[in-house]
Amino acid sequence: MNRSANMVLCIVAALVGFGLVMNYSVSTGTFAEHPEQSYPGVMKHFICILAGAGAFWCMAGYRYQGLRDWWKWVVGLTVALLSAVLFLGTMRNGARRWFILYGQVAFQPSEVAKVAVPIFVAAYVSLRGREELRSLRGFLVGLGVVCVMAGLILLEPDFGTATLVGAVGLLTLVVFGVRPIYALGMMVPGAGLMVLIALTKTYMRERILMWIDPWRDPQGTGYHIIQSLIAIGSGGVCGKGLAWSEQKLWYLPEANTDFIFSIIGEEFGLCGSIAVIILFVLLLREGIRIAKNAPDAFGSALAFGITMMITVQAAFNIAVTTKSVPTKGISLPFISFGGSSMLLALAAVGILVNIARQGVAPATAPAGSAAVTSAAGSASAAGAG
Repeated sequence: MNRSANMVLCIVAALVGFGLVMNYSVSTGTFAEHPEQSYPGVMKHFICILAGAGAFWCMAGYRYQGLRDWWKWVVGLTVALLSAVLFLGTMRNGARRWFILYGQVAFQPSEVAKVAVPIFVAAYVSLRGREELRSLRGFLVGLGVVCVMAGLILLEPDFGTATLVGAVGLLTLVVFGVRPIYALGMMVPGAGLMVLIALTKTYMRERILMWIDPWRDPQGTGYHIIQSLIAIGSGGVCGKGLAWSEQKLWYLPEANTDFIFSIIGEEFGLCGSIAVIILFVLLLREGIRIAKNAPDAFGSALAFGITMMITVQAAFNIAVTTKSVPTKGISLPFISFGGSSMLLALAAVGILVNIARQGVAPATAPAGSAAVTSAAGSASAAGAG
């Protein structure tokens, strides 16, 4: 196993292990009066990690080139699941995003799309000729499939995940052969559509207004972000210490999922928060390195898409908790509580390690990987945004 594969394994293991510790910390606060009730939640998270480890092992051992032959089935299954959840899914907090499998065990199809989109785009750019890919038709066909999956997620509704899936799909298309002018031309009406949706949907409009001034309704729409800022600010430089968070004591909602980074900031301070960010930055660097050294165009595009899907999601979560962007529910990869997220994220990392194992030396890397090198700066900026 080469250096990049080892680095990815170490980084992800550190994030997963830290996430298990943080979930235990948050659970003991939530059930402070009855600590024994915290163990089932932590055990469930641990079981999800074990299931994810199994998915990682399977994908790391299966030759990733086979995914190129199965891309139609992957896309078809993803579209079917995203369509079915709109009618058969369980309603939670005004959205249909989950299938209840058994008891409290739920499955979120949008997590499948986070893996399906990189697989589709990688297969698409590797199976099309350069001229076809650079044509307007080639761009519209590739983007169209991505938009179908993103659109179905938007109907749940899940604006954040739909934006993530669409943006990463478009970025990968541009990096690996689509003319940037087509993407720019699509971004203008796309941005207009997003603004229109935000203005016509009351809950989205309220979130934007709350993001601008959360103190206009501190006990209502601004409550989440205010409590998040209090948690991060009260942690100072070194934090209050593990399990000493006060905001997790029924003040900060979703403390073990969407806002777990806020608890990290409170318990481990600026130093702990920066350490988590550094781990994701290192993962971004190693992922791009794997993409550059992949043995074929499919592996290069797949590694790039998976890396961006994980790191951009992490950047988005951190941006939400720090009030850098409007509040939107999206988890912190490998750390937040969530079985579907953990299972699919570790499966995606398995694919990434698989590609790294088959990678070639930088001096003999395929010419197509030059696109990754030239785009590395812009991709890093996108992940940080």
